[in-house]
Amino acid sequence: MPEEMTCLERFHAALELKLVDRLPVTGITQNGIVELMEACGAAWPEAFWDAEKMARLSWAAYEIGGLESVRIPYEGYFDAEIWGGELDKWKNDNMPVLKKFPVKKPEDVDRLFVPDPERDGRYPAVMKAIEILAEECEREKVPLVLQVPGAFLEAFVSVTGVATGSMWMMREPELFKKVVDVCHESSMEYAKAGIKRGVDTIFYNDTPTCTISPKQCEEFAWPWYEQGVKKIKEQGAYVIQHLCGDSRHILGKQPELGVHAVSIGQETPVADARKIVGDKVALCGNVSPTVTLLKKNPKDVIEEAKQCIEEGIDVLAPGCGFAPRTPLANMKALAEAGKKYGRLGRLARK
Repeated sequence: MPEEMTCLERFHAALELKLVDRLPVTGITQNGIVELMEACGAAWPEAFWDAEKMARLSWAAYEIGGLESVRIPYEGYFDAEIWGGELDKWKNDNMPVLKKFPVKKPEDVDRLFVPDPERDGRYPAVMKAIEILAEECEREKVPLVLQVPGAFLEAFVSVTGVATGSMWMMREPELFKKVVDVCHESSMEYAKAGIKRGVDTIFYNDTPTCTISPKQCEEFAWPWYEQGVKKIKEQGAYVIQHLCGDSRHILGKQPELGVHAVSIGQETPVADARKIVGDKVALCGNVSPTVTLLKKNPKDVIEEAKQCIEEGIDVLAPGCGFAPRTPLANMKALAEAGKKYGRLGRLARK
């Protein structure tokens, strides 16, 4: 077994399926919770657009919550907002939601453009937060993770909305692909700007592919995703794909996309996921954020985390983002579980 690793060394080794001293326990998904906001003096909604508060809250998940990574931002509606979408419900205990989608009619598609992350919308605030955090992460040897939306995710959820997107996939497939094209180019510019400033890992969110058929994935999602993974890796960053929901029907495809790891939702049993992907890709997850982390106690969190480790998880994390009202004690319990039982993980036993 190797000597004690830094958080950065441990995380990257796990993503490469190499021997680790113990499994990393990370916050690769959304980790802004109300108790952290209160503890560090940086709260939503300001932390959605104020760079210093965004950075402070992200750092608090590491410094106070005990997670072994730093991750920003907290939502991904930047493009939708730039393109004319309207957000609502900006509060400290919930993320904003789209009340108006930027694309509802075919003629709206021609108004889309690739935003400049150095200038447009709330992107500059994220870039500034990365600069602040990159310096801190370098000093502490902690991974810095940036969420970047997959092209299909953004097109389907944030631009057309599920209803219009579903209809266009059936009736106007080439029109929908035009939306996906713009979203892909936007996500690549975003990832490039973040990596340039010091991000070492891209959390490439591909959530809604679990809600469509493998055939639809092949037509509307995976070709762009595979291109994106290749471009991100060429710039020297690691790539973690996130799949919410039960992803067993598409998990077999993920190693072919070239990702270092797949983050699985709590609906996908770790043991089943491990059988499907084998040793081809690392698995991250998948303690339930909506039941265990939000509603149960630290003992329950530790027990579920131990089970995830025993079933073959490689990077211990929630199955999706921390709910804002998650008790800080439960976030700390997740970190404790990784340190207590991480040596039982398969990569630590190699």
